[in-house]
Amino acid sequence: MITPRTTRLAILLSGLLAVRLVLLPLPAHAAPPPAEERRIALVIGISAYQNAPHLANPVNDARAIGDALRRLKFEVSELDDPDFRALNNGVRAFGIQAATADVAVVYYAGHGVQVDRENYLIPADAKLERERDLFYEAMPLERLLDEVSQASHIGIVLLDSCRNNPFIAHISRSMTVAGRAVATTPGMARVDNVPRNTMVVMAAKADQIAEDGQAHSPFAAALLAHFQIPGLELSLFFRSVRDTVLKATGNRQEPYVFSSLGAEPFYFFPRPPNRAPVMAAVTPLAVTEAAGPTPLGLAAPTDPDQDPLSVRIIGLPRFGEVRIEGRPVALNAVFSADRLKGAVYKPDGKSIGPAGTLDLLVEDGRGGSVTASLPITVRSSHHLPVLAGPARVAVAEQVLGIPAPVSPDGDPLTVTITALPRGTVRNGTAIVHPGDHVSPQDLSRLTFWPEAGTSGPAGSLRYTVDNGHGGVVEGALAVDVGPASGSPDQGPEAALWLTLRDSRDPVEFDAFLRLFPGSPHAGEAKRRRAALLAARPQVAAQGEPPRGEPQRAAAEAAGMAEPVAPGMAPGMAMAPRMAEPVAPGMAPGMAPGMAPPMAPQAARGGEPPVASRPAGALPGTVTRQAPPPGEPPAASAPFKTAANVPPLAPAAREPGRMAGVFQDCPTCPPMVRIPGGSFIMGQGAHAPESLPAHRVEVPAFALGQAPVTVGDWKACMAAGACKFLPRMRVAQDRTPVHNLSWDDAGQYIAWLSQAAGHRYRLPSEAEWEYAARGGTTTRYWWGEAVGVHLANCQDCGGAQNAYAPLPVDALRPNPFGLYDMLGGVAQWMADCWFPNYHGAPADAAPREARDCEKRVLRGGSFRSPHDEITVIYRFDYDASVRYLVNGFRVARDLK
Repeated sequence: MITPRTTRLAILLSGLLAVRLVLLPLPAHAAPPPAEERRIALVIGISAYQNAPHLANPVNDARAIGDALRRLKFEVSELDDPDFRALNNGVRAFGIQAATADVAVVYYAGHGVQVDRENYLIPADAKLERERDLFYEAMPLERLLDEVSQASHIGIVLLDSCRNNPFIAHISRSMTVAGRAVATTPGMARVDNVPRNTMVVMAAKADQIAEDGQAHSPFAAALLAHFQIPGLELSLFFRSVRDTVLKATGNRQEPYVFSSLGAEPFYFFPRPPNRAPVMAAVTPLAVTEAAGPTPLGLAAPTDPDQDPLSVRIIGLPRFGEVRIEGRPVALNAVFSADRLKGAVYKPDGKSIGPAGTLDLLVEDGRGGSVTASLPITVRSSHHLPVLAGPARVAVAEQVLGIPAPVSPDGDPLTVTITALPRGTVRNGTAIVHPGDHVSPQDLSRLTFWPEAGTSGPAGSLRYTVDNGHGGVVEGALAVDVGPASGSPDQGPEAALWLTLRDSRDPVEFDAFLRLFPGSPHAGEAKRRRAALLAARPQVAAQGEPPRGEPQRAAAEAAGMAEPVAPGMAPGMAMAPRMAEPVAPGMAPGMAPGMAPPMAPQAARGGEPPVASRPAGALPGTVTRQAPPPGEPPAASAPFKTAANVPPLAPAAREPGRMAGVFQDCPTCPPMVRIPGGSFIMGQGAHAPESLPAHRVEVPAFALGQAPVTVGDWKACMAAGACKFLPRMRVAQDRTPVHNLSWDDAGQYIAWLSQAAGHRYRLPSEAEWEYAARGGTTTRYWWGEAVGVHLANCQDCGGAQNAYAPLPVDALRPNPFGLYDMLGGVAQWMADCWFPNYHGAPADAAPREARDCEKRVLRGGSFRSPHDEITVIYRFDYDASVRYLVNGFRVARDLK
């Protein structure tokens, strides 16, 4: 029976336009074949035979196969129940298409017959009343193969035609009547004359019958299932189809392949481009040396393509061993990814410190890989020794009075003397030398004899205390030599008197008298207080108490509810303890969350006061002095540009004061002396580019008080060294100059070095982070939270400008007196960019590489979110490329 659909299709095919293209989108997980490959397919299904019983599935099978091939990027033509003419026209039109295609596939579902070992496909209108009718009513398989084989790459014929065929009986009877012996075997015959680069796949072996199945034939169902599997090469594809059909039919039906293909592979469903495995974020592991096997906390890696993954160990940590399933892991060991989550680390029980990293290489077997590094730190299970005592003591000849250090864990402590003041220190009758070991009790009994005829600062006694488990702390006592007498000065009283005896504030003498009413200096303190009060008669005459009196009265009324430490003005509280001891020369009184102290020179016209530590306070605990009479407390020093800071001149130092800000020339930017010390670079970091955390020793150096400003840059332009003014939305003199490359910064530094007579440079990453932290260990120098308007960034709050950085003195400086270390402009470093700190110098030197193209930037910028302006965040940029937010500050060595 010929349906209207069949008739229309036959007419279209006869006009050489018989291609019905239905392009369906690929599944999301499929990748298209190469763009130059053209794929065509012809699907033929004949169910409605006019002269034989109808078949249930061929048309359904053909349509389903056609839809599947469309999803695989085939141009599909369909023939449903074609008669002889439509079948011939359709095959002819398909052959014309095949001549310009790379791949040609024909699927045929319907009756087929073999006569004398020749195979024929039977159209819907065939009668086959005699043998010779095959030439007029059926299509030889050989004709179909000839058309398919014209494809340039590969031709494939899928024959689902080995069904129980009623036409065989007609032909057999006609041959018997005619008296000829003709072989009419069920099924299809072998195909031995397959054209080159062509394949014939039969639903059943030669001379065997294929089953019709339920919704689809077993052969069609297997094809449809395997069309959905990516990455099956043609040979494996049909071997898998064979196994599926055998299983579905209880081994009654076995597909068979006749082929003349070469070695070039073909995929119905090419595997998508390989995607690399994915490793979850790694959290650094910290354990104590006494810990047992500790899970590493590593999640099993995953693969977007569902490839099986293997893990190779490419690096092992120190101070212990990594175990999987109870067994130590060796370098280059390989195991399945699912075993990774059971990995543990067992410390050796002796060593502490950064143990390095466990380095993994995860591979998918198809060229995709990902690496991961787990930083491991072994910490001491013992607490650090606790030190107490004053930071400074004034003596003549006496016991220094250093309290004995103690261990919270009861560990035996070893005290090592590392430096001595000028004079003689004795342990009993023995003279103490640097490098000597003393017991904690002996430390408290050390005595000091100054050099004859000396007075004033004599240097410091420095020592370390070791608990034997890797816990080492440093202690120091600054010694001032006072006058000898029969009743020698004692530490806290003498230290406070030396600090305030030249004070101009009567409040400070009040504090001394309240703390030490029986001091031999009490009479002098009263006289000086009275003289200072008498020097302001105009205020007293009006009945207004001198400055400081209201505070003193308030303190007396309150009964001094909180004790005042020696060396502190009334009403001042001890600063909280910093996370690490304050480096020598660090701004006093600073701790995370505190407001910074007065900047040097600006508020008092000189150098900042040296803080004294209260008796009994822990190392690193310092206090700030009260402002001088007649001056309000200063929050911070105003920033000075090159135009308004006088050149540094030698000045007589006052007792207890040190230099801070200086300039090498009138047009040079103000510099801040940064004291030497050590710190943990990358402490608190989780991002791999800021790891591993490591200790760095930083020599003293000078760093720009602020980033180089537009005013500073204009001075360079006026000298003819800087050739241009960068494009900036705001270009006021106090605006940090920005939109500069690393190379541009080098031009300014070359000019500045010549103008100042000193070699200026960019800071190293380690110097910058040390200075940015200002002695703290938190994410920002003021604490862990970004706060409000403490920095110039995208979401820092307060008055921010989205188009330009704020002026350099718009915000508070950090504990070292440095402005805009975090936010503002991103600051170029001297270092070449490396993706992590492996191999980084331990002496704060910049890290270099040959032909370096990318340089490090630190501090974030006014366009950065708050999590990108921390003291540990680092990023890179091309050294020769200018960018709107990039600027710099200068550094130089201290002689």
